[in-house]
Amino acid sequence: MRPAEEGQASGANNAIRELGGVFGVAVLAAVFSHSGGYESGRPRSRRGEVEASPVAGAA
Repeated sequence: MRPAEEGQASGANNAIRELGGVFGVAVLAAVFSHSGGYESGRPRSRRGEVEASPVAGAA
């Protein structure tokens, strides 16, 4: 890679890394909200957390 292209490569790398983080959070939120819920104090909300854990571990 030529030194003149280093800035573009760095920018592309950062953008892809940020998108990966955004999609990872979105997937975890979707799994959690589908299986559990966002309400506090309900037994069902713990189930969503348990089902989301393997997805978080895979990432």
